[in-house]
Formats: sequence, C-alpha cells, structure tokens
Amino acid sequence: MVKELLVVFFRWKRDIAIVFGLIVLFSIIFAFSSQPIYESSANVLILPGRDKKPFLPDQYTANSPSYVQVSAEDIADEIKIMTSYPVLKSVVEHLGLEKESKASKRKGISVVTGGVNDAVTGVLEIFGLKTRIPANEAAVNRLRNQIFINFVTRANVISVRCRDVTPQDATIKVNAVVEAYIAHHLKVFSNSGAATAIKYIGDEYNVKLKQMEDSLQTFKTRYNIVDAESEYQDIQKKLLEAKSKLLLLKRLDPEQIKASDLANVSDDPTFAQLQTKLTEADLNYIELSTRYGKDEGKVVAASNEIKEIKRFVGQRIYISIENWQQLMRKYQERFSELEQRKLVVDQLDREIANLKGVYELSSQKSNEVLINSVMDNASVTSVRVIENGHDSMVPVFPRKTRIIALSLIFGFLAAAGYGFFRNAISTHMFTVADVEALTRKPVVASVPDFSPSMNGNLYSASSRNLIPVVNLIDAAPVPCVAFFIAPSMEAGTSYIATSVTALVASRAANKVLRIDICSDSGRLAKSGRKLSMNAKPTPEAIKEKIVPAFQTKSDMLEIALPSTGLPEQKDIDAIFSILKDFGYTHIFLDMSMHRADPLYISFAKYASLIFPVVAYNKTKRFALLRLINNLTHHGHGVNGCVFNRRKNEIPELIYQWL
Repeated sequence: MVKELLVVFFRWKRDIAIVFGLIVLFSIIFAFSSQPIYESSANVLILPGRDKKPFLPDQYTANSPSYVQVSAEDIADEIKIMTSYPVLKSVVEHLGLEKESKASKRKGISVVTGGVNDAVTGVLEIFGLKTRIPANEAAVNRLRNQIFINFVTRANVISVRCRDVTPQDATIKVNAVVEAYIAHHLKVFSNSGAATAIKYIGDEYNVKLKQMEDSLQTFKTRYNIVDAESEYQDIQKKLLEAKSKLLLLKRLDPEQIKASDLANVSDDPTFAQLQTKLTEADLNYIELSTRYGKDEGKVVAASNEIKEIKRFVGQRIYISIENWQQLMRKYQERFSELEQRKLVVDQLDREIANLKGVYELSSQKSNEVLINSVMDNASVTSVRVIENGHDSMVPVFPRKTRIIALSLIFGFLAAAGYGFFRNAISTHMFTVADVEALTRKPVVASVPDFSPSMNGNLYSASSRNLIPVVNLIDAAPVPCVAFFIAPSMEAGTSYIATSVTALVASRAANKVLRIDICSDSGRLAKSGRKLSMNAKPTPEAIKEKIVPAFQTKSDMLEIALPSTGLPEQKDIDAIFSILKDFGYTHIFLDMSMHRADPLYISFAKYASLIFPVVAYNKTKRFALLRLINNLTHHGHGVNGCVFNRRKNEIPELIYQWL
C-alpha cells in the first residue's frame, strides 16, 4: 500500500511541487501584503443585583425570592441587546461612522480585493440584481461585522471585541458600543411608572393583613385561647398520663397485691402510706410466723391485719380509677375542643404570615421601583464594566507565522490530493495491470526504461525481458512475420523490434529481415537508402535497398511511405511476394508511429504475430483500445502486448528501504 502511494506521489512530483509552491507562495504574499487588523476588547459583568422588572406578588408567587441567580437565558438576553440595531445605530450616529469611507482604509492586497468587490457590486446594482444600501444602514452592517461577542464559560462575564485597521479606532468603537449598550439596557429594563401600581397592591395587602389579625384575636378571646399550641400539647400530655395511670390501676388485683406492686402508683400519698403499712405488716407476719408458727394467735392477728390493709388498698384503687376516668373524660373533651380550635388558629396564622411576607416584599419592590426611577439615568445597574477597551499594537490579523505554517500543511495536502486526482483522471498507461485490464490481452513482455548512457549495451540489456516474445516467434511456423505496432508516438517500437531481431538473428539457422516502415521525408530519404512506395517495386530495387543491420546479424529494409495518400495494396502485395523468394525465415515489421487505419490493416494481413507496443506514460487508453478493436474487427488477432519504458518512480534508495 505504501509503495502504491509513493509511486503516485513521485510520478506526479513535478505537478505536486508546483501546486505546493503556488499555495505557499500565495500564502506568503497574502500574509505580508494583507492589511493588519487590530483588536480591542472590553469585559462586562452581569450581576443578579436588583430586579430588572417589577415584581407583582400574588398568592402563587408570594414566597418567591426578590432576586435570582443569573441564568444562561439572562446572558443571552444581554448579548442580544448588545448587538441590537438601536445600540449599533447609536454608536454609528455618535461616532459619525456613516461618513466613513470603507475604501479609504484599504491597504495592501485588500485594495485589489476590495476594488473587485466594489466593481462586481456596481455591475449588480446597474442590472437591478442588488439594491444600494443607505450610508447609515451600511455603516451599521459594517460595525456589526466588526463586533464579536463571547460569553466567558463558567462566569457571568460578556467579552466584547472590536476589530479595525487601527488600534485607536478599535478602542473607540468598543467603548462606544459598551456605553450605548448600558444606556439601552437601562431603557429596556426601566421600572419607572410601575411604582403606583405596586404601592396600590401593597396597600391592599396591608388592609387584608389587619383584618386577618383582628379576626384571630377575636377568635382567641371568644374561646379563651392564649397559646393554642402549648395548651394543646399540655392537654395531650395529661391525657396520655391519665391513660397510663388508669391502665396501671386496672392491672392491680387487691387479693394478690404486694407492696412492690404499689411502687408504680406511689406518687399518690394514700398509696404511699398503704405501701408502707403493707410492707411493715408483711415483715411482722414473717417474723412472727418464723418465731411462733402459723397457728399462733399473734400470727393470725398479723395475717388479719394484712388482709385489712389489702381491703383498704382495693377500695383506694377503685376510688382512684373513678377519679382518673373522670379526668380522662375532662381531658378528652378539652383536647377535642382545642384540636378543632387549633386548626382554625393555625389557618389564620398561616394566612397572616403569607400576607406579612407579601406585604413586606411588595414594600421592598415599591422602594426598589422608586429607586429605579431615580437610577434610570445613572450608571448603576445590574451591569458592571470590568474592563474598558484599550489600544493593542499587536495585530490579530494576519498572523504570518500561523498562515505560513498552515500553508505548508494544507499546501502539502492539497498538492498530494491534486497528484492523486491527476493520477485518477489520467488517460495514460502506467502498469501492466492497466494494459491487461483494458485490452484483455496478456502482456508478454515488460521492458524497463534503461539509461541512455548504456549506448551499445542497450539492446542486450533488454534481451532477457523479451525472451517471452522470442519464444512465441520461435513457436510460429516459418517463414514468420512479426508485426510491432504502436498506438501512439514515442512508444519505442523500433527499439523493441531491433532487440527482438538481434535475439532471433543470433541463432545460426535463422535468416532475419527487419522492415522499418517510416515516412519518405528526411535526410535518409534524400540519400536514397529507403525503398519508396511511389515507384513500382521490383526484385532488383528491393535487393538494392536491403543493407546489413547495425550490430545485429540481420538485414534491414526501410520502406518510405508517401507523404500524401496511401500506397496501393497491389504494391504491398508485390513487396511481400518478392521477399518470400529471398528465403528469410523471420521478417519483423516495425511501424514506429500511429498511421491511418487502412495502412496498418494492409500490413497486418501478412503478419503471423501482432504485438502492440505500449509505452509507459506515453500511450493513451483510447488510442490503445481503438487499435485493438480495429485489428479485431478486421480479423487480426493480437498475440500479446509489449509494455515498454516501464519506470520505477520511487528512488532506488527509498525503494530498497521499503
């Protein structure tokens, strides 16, 4: 894959170098001749601050905060205001930019491009294809193209940048845009005129608040409620305590009760005394029964005393249960009453709290609107200028280093792309596969392009590459007539024919004649060495023109074709009829340049073998395909193609490394 890419790259290296050089040269000229552009920037901070719009509280928005955090939508709104037509028009009128001539500031290459643009615009206006824009509107459009606004990420800062041909003009314009923006911002978000409406709404909420507070006080006085919440919790606590005591008392059995069982109800003084007496009686009984036995009178008296105490405990338990049940009923009634009253009180408290919040918020907004009405003409707002524009002597355009670096990168890519595009659309033949795919005929030999410095060794150098052609010729019956023909100029048919002739003639049994079919013009024709087709061919004339070939053991005959018209077929038939009597075993026809179709068809009828010679980067696809089709149409089969002057475009060092 790498080899294929490098082959294409080196094949069109001259075109690629030209395209690359033009791109880089144009970029350098553009970088050094373009008019410098300077930039000045200002930064504006957007704060949540006071509300930009009047806030009218109601029952749904009463709890809304008086201000919110700046959102992306707020930033987008400010950017839209900053680039709005009123802001830019104000700057144009303030600085007199409608009188500024765009052509007066052109320098360098912009003079040419600007002049061309003006000329095209003028032509379009003459034909009604474009409308002439008024001076003030054109100035606004120019200013809009000079202003660039960015939102600083993760910050509430808007960066305003202006570009112009001088640092001073850029600074003046960016500061004027910021001032016009702040003035228009105050005008858009002005709250003057809303104070009366907000004050009226606040007074209505104040009246409702007083009415609600009076209703709450009347309700508390009527039902003897001081603090509904604390009393409700106290009654709830007493009710739970009564339920607990009642449950403990019901669990006590007077017959089986012990002194320890009375510990849970010892907070009652009566039960505390009975617990003490019962404990003392139990101890006395245990002591007497231990000393005298259970039947002794003193022991019996102690046992009766314990029973009497338990009877008093049982009576006291019954009385306590009745008392606690009465308290529970009383607590329950009060709890139910407070529960209902508390709901009313809580509802009134919530409404009063909401009304207080709305009234306070309305009062705050009313004060802010009053302040806004005074501050509308001041510079105090939710917009803060962090940094005003200042002169910068470093131009932002053109950045010569960047332009040249990019031109080197994109120049290389564009040149390489152009090279591959040229290779894709080229109609010439470059590989054996191209020839075989187009002609559907085999390439019997592929001869590389040898260096001209080889001189006499040139024919011998190609001998081993032409062995397949010689093998086909040897296999053909004697006498064998091989026809080497080229579909295009400079295909090298003479070189191929001479090389094959030298190989075949090197064998002792072969008698070889190479016929070079060429034009009748030139020095050789005047010297009389060529057989002219203008005269009737005779055996004596042909024999006189046959000469020994240079550096080959073969004969050579040059046939000069007429400059106008075509030779008669009978003359060609006569030549080949005479040559048969000369006893040649092999005759090689060499038609070194593309001739008219009837001419090579006339010679092809005598050929035993036909070999079209295809030259690397010389033979075109259409010419080769046309030659093959014409021969096939007239019934002459092509035995195979010879690919000549094949080159290895990759330098030898790189090729060996790959």
